[in-house]
Order: sequence, then C-alpha cells, then structure tokens
Amino acid sequence: MLRRRRRVPGRQRNTVRTAGQILAAGAPFGVDFTARMAVGTLQLGLVASFGVTAVAGYGVGYRVLLTATMAFYAIRQAAAIEAARLAGADEHTQLPSLTSNTALSAGAVSAAFSVLCAVAAGPVTALFTSDPAVAEQSVAFLRLMGLYLPPYALVVALGGVLQATGRGRALVRATGLGFALQLPAGYALSRLTGVNGVWLAMALGAGIQPLLLKASPARLRRSRLTSGLRSRAAEHGQGSAEVASVAAEACRDALRVRSPAPNPTPSGYGSWTSPPALCAADAAGSPKSPPTDPGAGPSPTPTPASRT
Repeated sequence: MLRRRRRVPGRQRNTVRTAGQILAAGAPFGVDFTARMAVGTLQLGLVASFGVTAVAGYGVGYRVLLTATMAFYAIRQAAAIEAARLAGADEHTQLPSLTSNTALSAGAVSAAFSVLCAVAAGPVTALFTSDPAVAEQSVAFLRLMGLYLPPYALVVALGGVLQATGRGRALVRATGLGFALQLPAGYALSRLTGVNGVWLAMALGAGIQPLLLKASPARLRRSRLTSGLRSRAAEHGQGSAEVASVAAEACRDALRVRSPAPNPTPSGYGSWTSPPALCAADAAGSPKSPPTDPGAGPSPTPTPASRT
C-alpha cells in the first residue's frame, strides 16, 4: 500500500541548498579531471601526426609516468583530508603550515621521480618493448619529463588543499590557462623540433600553473559565516542558547574582536552590548539592540524616581 508522504516545512529548501553546496564543492574536481583528459586526447592527436612509432613510444613512456602521477594524487588526497579537517575544526591558522608541508612533500617525490626518469629511462623502457625505434621515443619522453614533473606535482598536491578549503576555482583557472598555453606551444614547437617539442610544451604549460595559484589558505568571509550561523540557528530553533554561544565565539574569531571586560551599569541606565553578542543575536534571528557607549553617561531613558 502506498502512503502519502507528509511534507516537512523547510526540508525541500534544505535539500536544494545541500545539493547546491555539494555541486559547488565537487565541480572543480570534475572540471579539472575532464580538462586533463580532453587535453590528453588532443595531444595524442598531435603526436599521431609523427607516425605510429611516436605514438607507441608515448604510450610506453606515459604508462611508466603514471606511477609518479599516482604518488602525486596520493599526496593530494591526504592534503585534502587534512585541510578539510582543519577547516571543519576552525583551525585555519594551521593551514599555511599544511600548505608548506604539502608543497615540500610533492617537491621531494617529484625530484626523486625526475632523477629516476633521467637515469633509468632506458632500462625501464626495455621492460616493455624491444623495438629500438619505440624505445628511443620512450626514453626521450621520459627524460624530458624531468622538467614536467616538479611543477605538475605542485599543482596536483596543492589542489587538494585549495579544493578542501573552497578555492577550487583558482585551481581550475590555473589549470585552464596552463592548457591554453600548452596546446598552441606544442604545435609550434613540434614544427621546429619534432615530437620532442610536444614534451617541451607539456613542461611549459605545467610550469606556469604554480605561478597562477595562490598558496595562502582560504579564509571564511563574513557573509558566508553569517549565513552559515543563521542556517544552524534555523536547524536548532531561534533563540537557542547553544547556537548563540557558538555564534559569538565564531564571530569573535572571524572579526578579531575581544569581548570587553564586564562593566556593570547602575539599574535604570543603558547597557552596552559587545559586537560578538550582536553577531550571535543576528545569527539566532533575535532582535539586536544598538550599542551605546558606556563612557557617554546615562542613556536618554528617564531616571527612576528612586534615584532622584
């Protein structure tokens, strides 16, 4: 038997808002991956213009290169998880340290793979092909990848921190501009130096991407903070003391405002409300009373008869 569902007020709005938040967070991941796959396909078509041997050598070398790529993405995943944990715990002061450690880890791993590609390109390629022409193309590709791996590792690894802290658009923008340079440069250089020009263009496009990224961690904007606190207040009910307390603490950290020392005023005189308290009241949806200067003397409220 089918039952008619009772619509809960506000649930549909919350569902739409949550879906929008998920889409906004996940879109940079999808766009970044899709752009890389699309550029890889176009680049393969450019390599194919140099014949089957060039395509075979590129295929062997690229499969070897995937080992390094997976190491970079492992660093990215770890950095994204840690960055999301820090952001969720409101420990934003630790994000610069995480960014530096992520960059150092990616740099060390990419340097090791670059040396390995330069030294062991021949023996590694011999494990996959015995054709001298194909091996020659693969070895040339792997050795030139020593210029490509360090900047590529930085972009991939730091992308985890950026996306976990809400700055995925910066990553997409840097990646897109790098690819916009790589493809025309690959075509131009390949006309001058052969298929090796395509590999040089890969290094050129990857090298400009770290310069386009801003390594500083994302900070919560006041508008986002206020809207988030209002959402939490709506879920817990307006006037919730717990939400008001959390809102006051969050606003104090975000606005860098310290609550002044208690300064009790005589009965019948106006009281002063601190900015965090005002922010908490705004988050909980309660009416705000305008602050008055405690040093300005009595408020315009008539003085009680007992004091006259």
